[in-house]
Parts: sequence; C-alpha cells; structure tokens
Amino acid sequence: MEKAHILFKEFSDFISNQDIELAQPMLKVISFKQNDLLLKEGEVCTFIYFIIQGVALNTILEHSKERVVHASFEGEFSFALYSFYSQKPSEVYIRALTDMEVVGIDYKNVQILYDKSKNWERVGRIFAERTLIESLRAKYDIQHKTAHYRYNKLIGQRPEILQLLSLGQIADILGISQETLNRMSLFSSYPTERFL
Repeated sequence: MEKAHILFKEFSDFISNQDIELAQPMLKVISFKQNDLLLKEGEVCTFIYFIIQGVALNTILEHSKERVVHASFEGEFSFALYSFYSQKPSEVYIRALTDMEVVGIDYKNVQILYDKSKNWERVGRIFAERTLIESLRAKYDIQHKTAHYRYNKLIGQRPEILQLLSLGQIADILGISQETLNRMSLFSSYPTERFL
C-alpha cells in the first residue's frame, strides 16, 4: 500500500497521520488490463479510482458508436461523477486504454470516512467542488470557446494525449468532428498530422 501515499499528497494540508491510518485499510490497489471495463453503462459507480499508472477513458454509446467524453491520466481520479454521487446507474462506460494500476475506495467506505473524520469530510467536499468546477469549465469551454482554443488547452495540459489517443478520440473530448479537427490542425501550435 506504499503507492497509496501518492494519493494523500494532494490533501496533505487537510488530513493528519491519524486520518491516513483510518483510510488505509479501506483502500485497494487494483490492476486492470488494457480494454478492461472499470464500469459498464447501467451499473452504479461504487468506486473512485486514483490512477497510479495508465489511462482510463469515459465513453458513451451514441448511435451504436463509442464516443469518448473524458480521459483520466496518471495522478488523476477516474469515476463517473453523476453515478457515484447519486448512486444511480451510470450512462458512461469507463475503460482501461492501457494496462492500469489504481488505488480504489468504494462509496460505502467514503461515507464511513466522512462520518468518522471531519478532515475527511472536508477533503470530500473540496474534492467534489473541484470535480464539479472542472466539469462545468469543460462544458463552458465547449459552449463558448473556439475549437482551436480547446485543442491548444488540452494539448498544452496533456501533450502525451497525442501518443495515447486517436485523432477521433481527441475530437470527441473537444466536442467537435474529426473533420473539423483535421482542418483546424493546419493552424494549430501542435501537430496532428500523425493521425491522418
């Protein structure tokens, strides 16, 4: 469980060693193989995964075609936001794009941590706020920012995405067609020709 300590670095200002000791038995280190499903559409999302190694894709089926709505990388969390917090069936799949190693905690244990520790309750609130803000920001960008802006922002934050995802998957995340991304790439700061 040594690798789980990476998880706590982000919240080191809010939690004590006692809080960490309380959480340790509730955490599971889990490995997934490439293309394994972490969550199926229609299932309730009962786990939050912190990615130690690998990449996960949140996808939906649209007209019988898989469309990527979000990618999660090393050092990030992977889960279905609405399903986890509402404990209702998920509309998304979560699939391992690569072999993965994660640290997971289930919904019931998260609630136990909140009940036993004000510090964990604070961490949960901060985590939920950050996740919601990121989700709203992404939605705002799709509605109000240009495709060129969104592409440069995404690649600037995660340049490795060019090696890991296809051009079509990147276009899905940006909320544009692959054809638009092809045309836009002619004027972009980052090359996409390798996917053509």
